[in-house]
Amino acid sequence: MEALQFGNLSIRETSDGITFNSLDSQVDCSQVNTAEIPLLISFLKDHLKYAANRRSSWRLSLHQLTGTIADDLQVTVAKGRQRVAAGVLDISLTGMFLDLSEPVGERGDTVEIDVSLGEVGDFLTGVIIRLDPGMTRLAVHFPNCIDNHGALCAPLAYQKIFHTLEEVWLDKKLGLEWS
Repeated sequence: MEALQFGNLSIRETSDGITFNSLDSQVDCSQVNTAEIPLLISFLKDHLKYAANRRSSWRLSLHQLTGTIADDLQVTVAKGRQRVAAGVLDISLTGMFLDLSEPVGERGDTVEIDVSLGEVGDFLTGVIIRLDPGMTRLAVHFPNCIDNHGALCAPLAYQKIFHTLEEVWLDKKLGLEWS
């Protein structure tokens, strides 16, 4: 492994361990000795466990909406030239939990999501944050749906899709409670 790059951060392997460099300035860097790397890995794993369970917005389980307009929700996951239709297990304004017929990537990979409901559709860029062992059930987070201050800022078409499903869920819940 030569180097990894994340935005303005470059991580390089060295003879003593790894070095973190800021691409804005070669002066800003930190060295992690090889003996300290297991502690760094443990820290990163703990962070991923926390981050994967973090909820930035309300999540709607679509199995509750069987037999409604939610059945018309269409989602395709694309990575490179590969395109796979996906079933949506749950949806929020910041991500989806999807069921696919074949793997499309690994944790950390960027994928394109084509989502539509009726005449409304949108394309979203997502990052795979969780996978099942078979790699066909995956959680995708939409980082562009949250601004720098943590506020939701999903595209309007995607908001319309989500709120339509949310309204159907609410109608079903109220109908169940008031019958």
